[in-house]
Amino acid sequence: MKKECRCHGVSGSCELQICRLQPSKLTDISTEIYRELTEQARFVQTRDEIESSQTIFYARRSINYCRSNTFLDYEGVRPGRECFSSKGCEQVCCQRGYEIRTETKLIPNCECAFSWNIVNVQCKPCEKKFTRMICT
Repeated sequence: MKKECRCHGVSGSCELQICRLQPSKLTDISTEIYRELTEQARFVQTRDEIESSQTIFYARRSINYCRSNTFLDYEGVRPGRECFSSKGCEQVCCQRGYEIRTETKLIPNCECAFSWNIVNVQCKPCEKKFTRMICT
């Protein structure tokens, strides 16, 4: 939070000054949290370490989502999983590769126009191309 003051008065004379606490920008907050997580996070083994520590920590390591885990009833990443960003597809598909499919879909209500003569909306069908990335 930072203090923000504004002046009020005739021609900017600052006859009355109103101050309030202004919250930080969301981007500044998220950047600070990310920095804390990446720089200071660590794994701890005992409860004593947790109670005496003032840094962020992970109590246990995350599971490997690329492999199945019967204890958690998780099947792991299987072929056919769709990913939505070419940047992260290698990681989502567990470095097994992915293929890019381009599909065409018919959209019935496209290029719509309003007609004043008969007071009606008339639409034409059109085709739209979709690109999907599927894990192999």
